[in-house]
Amino acid sequence: MYKMRHQIVFALLVANFFDFGRAFAMPATKGPLLDKSHRHNVINRPVQLSMSASFSADNSNIMLSGDDAVKKRVVFATTLAGTTAVIGLFLNYQIISQAVLSALRSYEGSLVKNPLRTKVMTGAFLAAFGDYLAQLKDMRETNKEYNVPRALSFAAFDSCYRMFQHAAIPFIVMMGQGHVIRKLLSSVPLVTMKESSLAFTAALERTLMYQFVLIPFFYYPIFFTFTGLMQGLNLKETFQRAKQSFLPCWKRNLIFWIPTQMVMFGLISENWQIPFVCVMGILWSMILSVVAGKVTK
Repeated sequence: MYKMRHQIVFALLVANFFDFGRAFAMPATKGPLLDKSHRHNVINRPVQLSMSASFSADNSNIMLSGDDAVKKRVVFATTLAGTTAVIGLFLNYQIISQAVLSALRSYEGSLVKNPLRTKVMTGAFLAAFGDYLAQLKDMRETNKEYNVPRALSFAAFDSCYRMFQHAAIPFIVMMGQGHVIRKLLSSVPLVTMKESSLAFTAALERTLMYQFVLIPFFYYPIFFTFTGLMQGLNLKETFQRAKQSFLPCWKRNLIFWIPTQMVMFGLISENWQIPFVCVMGILWSMILSVVAGKVTK
């Protein structure tokens, strides 16, 4: 692998030097060289062009030569820049990959040693970051300042919700083993359920339990209460905000989170499920912040 990498870098360097020579080697003549007799005939031949025509012809040839040189230099500079970037990637690939792997190992170790604290801090940071991305649009359009209480409300809510999620997900995994949906689908005529389909039905059961039980009855009541009170709303204003925003939020919730949680419950190991949800939550925080982030008194 390393030999192949060095061979590619060497080939790119050779190509660069070749382009360098082509770019800066200006052609001395436009055609083949003339012998002495032919040159004598050319000299003694009567001039058929006027002075102005001869001057313009020579001047255009000089301009064409200059344009060709500029084009060649542009090609050389582009090739050099591209090759330098490729070489940099090859040389830094191992360093970057090792740094990323080291960071992932450290994070995984933190998940094992302090799972709850790691998940809470991850959720709070990514929720605030997602809300910041959502606020950027408003700040550009209305020239408003960054709404710190709004960001803090999202971070605080997400921190509390990750604590609840840390206990809820193992319970949902235990309850949703896939047997109920598998039995229902097996009772449908012409439908045959194989043993390998149990993983799919288990992921589907867990996702449906999460989206149609946990989200409408726990997630959104806590969200609207928490964020409303932190942004200065009273209970009546908080209820009106929840009544107005619940259905639009839940529709987007189902569209976004059903496929996401199918992947989470079906493919992601249990230790990494909440970090996976937190990363996907950056996009969701942006959606939720746009739909229900603003408060009106």
